[in-house]
Amino acid sequence: MSVIIPATTGSGLQASSNLSSPQSFTKLIWAQFASTPTTLSDLIGAQNTAASTLAALVPVEFNSGKLSVSTGSGGGSDSFASQPTWTDWTCYALTGTTAGSGSLIGYWQDNAGGGFVSRSVTGVSFTNAFDNIGMNTMSVATTVAYYMEWNVVLTLTQLNAQFLSATPVITGASLSRYLPLAAATGAGADSSGNGFNMTINGSLTNGATLPTFPALSVPGAGPVPRTIFIMP
Repeated sequence: MSVIIPATTGSGLQASSNLSSPQSFTKLIWAQFASTPTTLSDLIGAQNTAASTLAALVPVEFNSGKLSVSTGSGGGSDSFASQPTWTDWTCYALTGTTAGSGSLIGYWQDNAGGGFVSRSVTGVSFTNAFDNIGMNTMSVATTVAYYMEWNVVLTLTQLNAQFLSATPVITGASLSRYLPLAAATGAGADSSGNGFNMTINGSLTNGATLPTFPALSVPGAGPVPRTIFIMP
C-alpha cells in the first residue's frame, strides 16, 4: 500500500528535530495526484518557522498546474522544460547546496522512465525549523510513497539509480531518513536506522496503488530484474 494525504491544510508529515541542512541535502518522494493541482500545494521541503523562507518542491505556486522550485513567498521558478502528468506516479526530488546561483534544483521523472527533467534556481540560507511532506496545504488528495532524505547532494547518476528502487541504494552515513509510507498507520516511522521519525498530521489514509519501475529487457527473455550497487 501507499499513503494518501487529503486535500486539507495542515495534513501530511513533519519533523521539527533531526532536520536537514538547507545547504546540503537531497529529498526524494514518489507521488500521484488525484487531479491537476490548481492552487498552492507543498509536496516536499524545509522551511523556517514563519514559512517565509524555504527550500521546497511545490506543485502550483506561480502558475496553475505547474511544478515549482520555491524559496519562499514570490521566490523560485516553475520554468521546467516540461511538466509532469499529475495523475501518473512520478518521482520527485529536490537538492540543495551552499546558497548561490543554481544551488537549489528540482527534479521529476514519470513512472515510465525517460530521464529526469530538472530546474535550478538560486537557493537561500535560512535556519530550518521543519522538514515537511505536505503540511502547509495540499489542494488535491495526493498519494505518496518511498520518501528519502540524504545529508548530501546526490548526483544525477545517483538519482537515476535511486529512481529504479523503492528502498535507498545510497546508504551509509549520508542517508538521514527513509519512510516507506506503506500504510497510514505508522507512516512517520523512519526505517533508515537513525530513528528520525516524522509526526503524522491530519487524517491520512491508505492508498491502493504503488509506483512500478521500468525493467531492463533482453529480446525474447522478458524483463530482467535490476541489481544496483551504489557506494555511500
